[in-house]
Amino acid sequence: MGFFFNFLSSRSRPYVRLVLALLFAISVGVLPLTAQWSPLNPVQSIQKNSDGLTVFLERGALRFQVCADSMVRVLYSPGREFPQVTEYALAENARIDDRAVMCCSGSVVADSWLFVRPDQGHRTSPFFRTTLRLHTIAEAQERYNEFAAIEFDKVHSAPRGGWIGEDGQMHEHPAPKNPYRTKVLT
Repeated sequence: MGFFFNFLSSRSRPYVRLVLALLFAISVGVLPLTAQWSPLNPVQSIQKNSDGLTVFLERGALRFQVCADSMVRVLYSPGREFPQVTEYALAENARIDDRAVMCCSGSVVADSWLFVRPDQGHRTSPFFRTTLRLHTIAEAQERYNEFAAIEFDKVHSAPRGGWIGEDGQMHEHPAPKNPYRTKVLT
């Protein structure tokens, strides 16, 4: 250890300390800064939708949907297109398979169960175990809305609470309107 310090302090090599100091400054100061730098993703264009706003970026797109007065849904797509069938964010969407929504005629949950199971070949294919019907995008959205309406009712079935008014009476919060139920009925 003493040899190293003697080497650094020797008068025959004054440039060694300068080089070591520069290497230390670069490794401690400059290299971590480059690791945290991320390139910008500028806005290319903006499109107003019926329920919000879509911002097209250089890489991807952002969609802002106004769901309620106090709730905004933000979607990001790495491409410029978003899913054709919009999902209910609080539903158990892992149980639903896209093939069941688009290609089957039974219950969305029951038909999805067939597609979630491992496929063991063409003889046990889920397409042979269900009734097939190819749906349009609008029909598939209606099928999904039926499922989402049930899921919305499950999520909002708990007691809602309320407040005590000036008259001393308990007032319950109003039940939220099921947006998927109204879509199914129309």
